[in-house]
Amino acid sequence: MFKNFLRYLEGTVRIRVRGAAIERFLNLCSRHDIALHGIERAALDELHATVLLGDFKRLRALMGRTGCRVHLLRRRGAPFMAHRFRKRYMLFGGAAALAGLCWVLTSFLWVVHLTVPDGVSGYDLAHNLHDLGVRPGAYIGSIDARAVRSEMMYRMPELAFISINLHGNRLEVEAHARRPKPEMVDKDLPTSVYATKPGLITKMAVTEGTPAVKVGETVAQGDMLVSSVKLPTGEQGAARKSHATAEVEARTWYTATSRRAPAAAAKQYTGKETVQYALVFGRRRVNLFLGSGVSEENCDKAVEERKIVIADSLEVPVKLQKQTFRYYETREAAPDPDAVRAGMEQAAVQRLQAQIDGTITARSTAFRELPGGGYELTLYAECLEQIGREAVDTQELPAPAQPGEEGAP
Repeated sequence: MFKNFLRYLEGTVRIRVRGAAIERFLNLCSRHDIALHGIERAALDELHATVLLGDFKRLRALMGRTGCRVHLLRRRGAPFMAHRFRKRYMLFGGAAALAGLCWVLTSFLWVVHLTVPDGVSGYDLAHNLHDLGVRPGAYIGSIDARAVRSEMMYRMPELAFISINLHGNRLEVEAHARRPKPEMVDKDLPTSVYATKPGLITKMAVTEGTPAVKVGETVAQGDMLVSSVKLPTGEQGAARKSHATAEVEARTWYTATSRRAPAAAAKQYTGKETVQYALVFGRRRVNLFLGSGVSEENCDKAVEERKIVIADSLEVPVKLQKQTFRYYETREAAPDPDAVRAGMEQAAVQRLQAQIDGTITARSTAFRELPGGGYELTLYAECLEQIGREAVDTQELPAPAQPGEEGAP
């Protein structure tokens, strides 16, 4: 395949050789290193072959020694094509412009995709990359990904890692935020477990410490659930403190009231639409419509963009932007009470679920319409959640019993 392409660039000629000394012609070609391809013997005194354009020019000077005559049958290749279209200047100008466009598209950076995680400022990320030369229009050869990565880690301490991958004329930057270090728990520090909320104990799983309550008891917020003090188990032992840990599950109850304002004006679309198109070249925008635009009052605006992608690693920095304006009128619309109740109940349940460390096992609601307009919903919920929390224990150890006292040996 590659050899055929080289032959096309150099040009080939299909010739017909006639004469009584065909063998002398072949010996002469072999002696002067003239390669013949696709040889066909049409008759005893006739031969068809294909030679390169350069060899054909050498062959013409040697034909007088062979007694044969050569006729051209077919010419192929780039030199003949160029000669045929030599006066079509627009064609060559377009080919040169296409070659220049391909060089510009493949030698410069035109598209930068940023993946910004939570906890990292997208503006700071883009601004620092721009200062380091990573921006649309930059020469690809001038971008040192390793140096940019190191400088970005120095400039933005909130980054844990940043990857910079170049795909053709498209650069993908993916940042990862640094996670806060987990709080270290000192296992040697004496702690007790306290109740964070009032509730009815349903389950206790004590890993370390002495239980202070039992399953079925009701506790208030701040009550001790598991004590750090461990009493001696033998006559010679002494009380000591430990790092109490436990999982305490309890039934809790909540009441939450929320209100919704009176119904506001609703949109009713008139069916009228206006569509506008624009071309975006990098950061420059060229409107394809007349006038200054459309007033965005009493209308919704939707923007769609289409990119020109030649391949996965080659994008053209041109976008076709479509703007659609849908006009509407504002009118007062009475909402459906059932729909309002369902929406308020769902929002109240979601807020409660975000506040508890467990699940909602049962719930009920009271819904009413307010005299001045609007609605009020009260949520009654029963939950099953973890209420234990470790805290430093400051209680004193009981004094050891003296000889002669009750309980002393």
